[in-house]
Amino acid sequence: MRSDRAVAILGGAMLDDALTTAFVSKWRDDGSPQTKKAREMFIRDGGGPLTFGLMIDLAYLTHLVGPKTHNDLVTLKNIRNKFAHRIVMKNTKHVHESVTFRHHTIKQWCSNLNFVATHIAVTTASKKRLVRKTPKQKFLLAVIVYSSAFLLYAGNPSKLKKVVDDILQN
Repeated sequence: MRSDRAVAILGGAMLDDALTTAFVSKWRDDGSPQTKKAREMFIRDGGGPLTFGLMIDLAYLTHLVGPKTHNDLVTLKNIRNKFAHRIVMKNTKHVHESVTFRHHTIKQWCSNLNFVATHIAVTTASKKRLVRKTPKQKFLLAVIVYSSAFLLYAGNPSKLKKVVDDILQN
């Protein structure tokens, strides 16, 4: 199984890429130099002015996602950023500990994902109960579902298969 840090950073990158693909799929692409220059200004290797956070806000402002999904995407971005930019975080006792999916803050963020609370349930004997998933699994499930939705929206199912395969591989 991949390390927590690898899962968070790669999962965040895949989600970022899927969201970018969803946006770009709806942009003008008439082959003109003007269009090419305008597109390249926003989307280029190494990043452009549209950061992951800005793309998430634009997805909300353009009605691509609703408020609950927007909140989840912000949470997933925050998790990704903690793993990418921190080695340690303070725990509930104000003691520094490694950033992992077992850290109190990360666990809480994963448990508060609207997607997890709403959709990760099973019916047994006519009772609904939340399927017990680790914080890492909750993060991965949310990344897979949201990435899948963005890639389907973009009409790019072949890229969707690669994202899901990459995330699920051990």
